[in-house]
Amino acid sequence: MNSVSKRTFNLVLGGIMVAMATVLGFIKVYEAPYGGAITVCSMLPILFYSYRCGLKWGLGAGLVHSVLQLLLGMSALRGLSVGTLVGSIFLDYILAFTVLGLGGMFRGKIKNDAVAFTLGGFVAMMLRYFCSFLSGWILWADVVNDAPYMQEVIAAYIPALSNLTGTTLAVVYSLVYNGVYMIPEIILTCVVGFLLVQFAGKQVLYLGCGYGWHCAYAAEHGAAHVTGVDLSEKMLGVARQKASFPQVEYLHAAIEDVDFPPERFDVVFSSLAIHYLQDFPAFAEKVRTWLKPGGDFVFSVEHPIFTAYGNQDWYYDEQGNILHFPVDNYFYEGQRQAVFLGEDVVKYHRTLTTYLDTLLTGGFALRRVVEAKPPERMLDIPGMKDELRRPMMLLVAAVKL
Repeated sequence: MNSVSKRTFNLVLGGIMVAMATVLGFIKVYEAPYGGAITVCSMLPILFYSYRCGLKWGLGAGLVHSVLQLLLGMSALRGLSVGTLVGSIFLDYILAFTVLGLGGMFRGKIKNDAVAFTLGGFVAMMLRYFCSFLSGWILWADVVNDAPYMQEVIAAYIPALSNLTGTTLAVVYSLVYNGVYMIPEIILTCVVGFLLVQFAGKQVLYLGCGYGWHCAYAAEHGAAHVTGVDLSEKMLGVARQKASFPQVEYLHAAIEDVDFPPERFDVVFSSLAIHYLQDFPAFAEKVRTWLKPGGDFVFSVEHPIFTAYGNQDWYYDEQGNILHFPVDNYFYEGQRQAVFLGEDVVKYHRTLTTYLDTLLTGGFALRRVVEAKPPERMLDIPGMKDELRRPMMLLVAAVKL
């Protein structure tokens, strides 16, 4: 990319990352009474952006994010004195969120990208924790002004320090209060970030890449080269326009027909494509050949319970209410006729044993097996509770031995 297109890309990506951070900030696992919450890795997008685009861009995104957080949190600042208000705006918002833009500080200084990102993210998040600590000690301890309450908070986590008074009470209270939500989120974010940056420097193959979303994701997270394969030239055309990166290559081919040199890839990934293949054992053997020792094979398929009967639809009563989901001919593997997006398609049903045992006896070890289901926060969406009545998708992660 030239300098103009790179600047445009960074601006667009920055907007997306700030938006993601803001949305994730609304998903709160725990919310403290005087502000602060454990969220679903809401700091991660800014940390990633800093690592991907550099400290200048990262700090800029952090600053924009801080202003948005300030606007969203104005109600918590009502009734404060002028000094406390100004101090809180600076420590709890502007500085606290801007420092997340330092997440890329160790890029290029530590060879292992996952370690470099995790360490940089940890330092940036600890700086945010320090800002919250200073605010709690200098500003909010006086606002709370309730020594028994502060001692009670401390006693819940460090009983031996529950009888503190004066300045020491305020210091320890702030450390504990802010640590209750910041430390769990820092740990969670470090773990998730370390796992996501595993693409760094790797050769990735995406089979059934469609519009190239996961190819773009791998490229944005440091993959050295990404090969996307799909049978649809129309989808590949969109991918080449909207998910174009110098290190991404798109191939127009059926995934059962492509071939690559042995030990070419570090990661082979496929999402909801393998159930269109007739011969899974032969395909798994090809993937094993293409992978380097220790390489990862990660894929999702329609769950065998979902594919067993064939039509993939519920049984309904005369009023159109769902009765049950049909499961029949489970151990009769092979071709099934189904309807997908209004079109008749051919899929291939195979049992859970076939998927997993083929891998276990074919040179792989299983890392994870997940039967995907809607998270609790989505259960109010019409139809989502019915998705808990039968599994639709199976996710498998395996490693080449």
